[in-house]
Parts: sequence; C-alpha cells; structure tokens
Amino acid sequence: MTSFLEGIGAALVAGFAGEDPRDLRPDPARVAAAIPLPVTLVHLTPGFVESRHVLAFYVDRRARVVSVAKTPRRSWDGDTVRREAASLRRLVELAPQLRESVPDVLACVTADARPVMLQVALDGAPLTHARLRRDLRSADAVQEWISTLPVTGSSTGAAVVDELLEPTLRRLEAMLPRDHDLRDVVRATREVLSRLADVELPRVFEHGDPSHPNLLVAGRRSAVRVGIVDWELAVEQGAVGHDLAQFLAFRAFALAGAHGLRAESEAFETHFRDAGSPGRQRFAAGLPDSVPPDAAAPLFVLAWARAAVRILDRLAPEDAETAGSPAVPLPSDHLVELLSVSRNAVLWRAALSWETGPTVR
Repeated sequence: MTSFLEGIGAALVAGFAGEDPRDLRPDPARVAAAIPLPVTLVHLTPGFVESRHVLAFYVDRRARVVSVAKTPRRSWDGDTVRREAASLRRLVELAPQLRESVPDVLACVTADARPVMLQVALDGAPLTHARLRRDLRSADAVQEWISTLPVTGSSTGAAVVDELLEPTLRRLEAMLPRDHDLRDVVRATREVLSRLADVELPRVFEHGDPSHPNLLVAGRRSAVRVGIVDWELAVEQGAVGHDLAQFLAFRAFALAGAHGLRAESEAFETHFRDAGSPGRQRFAAGLPDSVPPDAAAPLFVLAWARAAVRILDRLAPEDAETAGSPAVPLPSDHLVELLSVSRNAVLWRAALSWETGPTVR
C-alpha cells in the first residue's frame, strides 16, 4: 500500500487525472504545492474495528504534513471515499465560512480500480482528553462550531427515523437470533422514537463522529480555532442533535479521564443519567430553539442508536454486492457479536434504559 500511495502522489504531480469518469480532476498547480518531491509519506492504518480506510500523510523535507491521501482498505469499497469528497465540497458550498475548518479536497482519482482522495492537511493539534481538561474553552469552541453547521431542510421525526435509522434496524433484526436481547432494545427504541413522529425537526449537515481523533484545535483562550477531519459518515440531511450527543460524550470522557468501556460507561451515566445531569442539560440547551424541549430525550436515544448500529453499514455495506464486490468475510453472527459488545451499543442501552426502565439492559 505504501508504494501504491507514493506512486499516486508522484503521478498526481505529473498530471495524472484518474481512470474513472466520476473522478474529481486535480488542479495541477495546487497538487504540486501539496505533494513535495521527492514523495515522502507516513502510512497509517487506523486501528478501530469499524475503520474502512487507509491514510497516508505526505510530508515535506522539514517533516511537516502538507497533505493527506485516503483510500479504502478494500479496493471495492471506494464509494465511501467518493461520497466523502462530494460531502466536503457540498459543505463548503452551503457554508463558505467553514472552509478553513474542514479539509480542502484537491482531487479524488481512481488508479488500478482504487479511488484515492487527496486533501490539504488542516492546521491544529488533536483535541485529546488532556488538552480538553487543560482548556475547557476548546470544548466550548467545538460545541459552538457544531452549532454553525448548516440547516439543510426540515421534516417530521417519523421521516428522520425512517430515513436514517430504520433501514439498519431492519438489517439488524434480520440477523438476530429469535431470543437475542437486542430485539428488546430495538423494540424499546422504536417506542421511544415514536414520540418524535409528528414533531417537525430541522435537518442539519452532520459530520457523524465529532470526537477524538477527528477534532483539531489551534490557538489559545478566546482565539481557539476548530478543525474537523474524517467526513466519511457525513449526511447532508442529518438528524439534529446527533453530532452534539457524540461530542458531549467525548467531553464527559475527557473530563473524567475515562478510558476503556467500564470507565466510559460510568462517566456517561454521571453526565447523562437524568434530565438534571450536566450532560443532558448541555445537550438540551445546545439544540436549536425550534426543537421542542420534550424532543431532547428521544433525540439523544436516536443519536446513540444510530452510532451503535452503523457498525453494520461500515463492516458489511449493503451496496457491496451490487457493486460487484466479493462477499464481506464477516458472518451475521460475528457482526451481531461485534455490535453487542461495542462501546456505542453499551451507551445506546444506557440512554434507552433511562427512558424505559432497566428491562433493556
């Protein structure tokens, strides 16, 4: 993979424009500035079980990262890269003021049937637990940044759930053994979300996972600048409150110094256990004024249900076979087990049980 990405970098500088008519053609001058010659890169494969991509950081002679390439781990899984490139371009079209805080896409080209997206590297240091504890202004800046993501429409809560959650819930149900306890979780989730059915909700441009290591911050005190990378989960017509719920959980973990499932679960309960908890209050206060107060709790459940079940779409995308790809080498029972024990599923159960009682634990 390293030689492939080095070769792509050199080819782009030389004027390579891609093999697929869907490719986003590069601007030669901008690419030449973004990939110093000779091409030197640092190759990174993220360690998360849900990660579908490989990253390469192109560095200059002073060891500064100047650009980033992203390509799928599996060559047939390239539509996510194309969607991410399109999402980023769409976001800055809708909200030009965010241009400096998201990656600038220079190209998205196909070589040897493998799409590669090239982006300018964002300035900033990762927002780690320690950095957030040292400077809560950085957390406030991220929350403010999330609130500036553009509103892209509106629809009833029923439409939001039907579009963004129900298809994956149905996939999950088809995989579950008859007596699996996740069936109760799915049933209870639908009951809670039915409270949103007739509520008119804003649709927002959604990042999907605003937490470490996707958040970058630069500057200090009142001049904190926020950057956010990894837009593969982006949804133009997303659910209000989703990004806020994900970030506030990260904030809670950072304040508690929580690492690992047990510590994170305890921090989550401390911050979100009931309406008077600090995290729940911050979540409700961070929703747009147009959202009714009694919609906050089911929106919180919706956020964690979506975060949990997305493992199915990421590890076994439904469009894999239709794209002519080989079968995903993960059987249904394995996928169900990975979901059941995942951090997000534990938090989904917790958020849901606070609305329905302990029967879904």
